[in-house]
Amino acid sequence: MRLVLAAAFALLAAIPARAEDIHIPLDSDFSSFALDWNTRNESSTVYWTTIEHGGKLAICGLIQHHDATLMQYDSKILRRSTIKVNGKVVLKGLQFFTTIGNGGKPEKSQATCRVLEGPLPPKDAQFLLTTPALREYS
Repeated sequence: MRLVLAAAFALLAAIPARAEDIHIPLDSDFSSFALDWNTRNESSTVYWTTIEHGGKLAICGLIQHHDATLMQYDSKILRRSTIKVNGKVVLKGLQFFTTIGNGGKPEKSQATCRVLEGPLPPKDAQFLLTTPALREYS
């Protein structure tokens, strides 16, 4: 029994801890696009950018819901969205993005950033946010 417990603790100790998310103000470096919903001609707006944080790449984002009924759909889309760097997926699931409602002001809000492990990509790297509908936003 002790051997099993020791092995379990050793396995848990070997799993690297994920860095804490950080928050930055939304500014002109953020790209934005609308998640359009055909049902009632409504949309949500996604703002996102990449930054360097402590020698690592961080993906930052915020989503503004223009109608509260869209939140469940937007959440599903963010959960299934990815970030690609030079065509390679580096992050799956963007549900960590800050969420604000229709009355919120994006320019006065803080975006949530997920710091990734690994080296920074080259300065000329191409970043794409891909949604489940296979739309890509750079």
